[in-house]
Amino acid sequence: MISEGFDEAVRSRMEYALELACRGLPANQQGYEWRKLVAEDILCCAREGRTSLEQLTATGRRCVVDKLGGRAISEVLFEPVAV
Repeated sequence: MISEGFDEAVRSRMEYALELACRGLPANQQGYEWRKLVAEDILCCAREGRTSLEQLTATGRRCVVDKLGGRAISEVLFEPVAV
């Protein structure tokens, strides 16, 4: 598993951040390849030591916006994150 170097709490935050970020993807772009792109950015963030839910989610959301050229579903993308 690619996230084996992280404890369970960090892995859980990474997974949750991925789910939150991918809500901003249009339905036709929620497949494996798109999720993989977002997950790679979240993993990079965690490897840099930025492991709070806020940091991981912001990274995932930024990735979605960047990959879609600013066309993410904004009303979903920027909903408040429950901690």
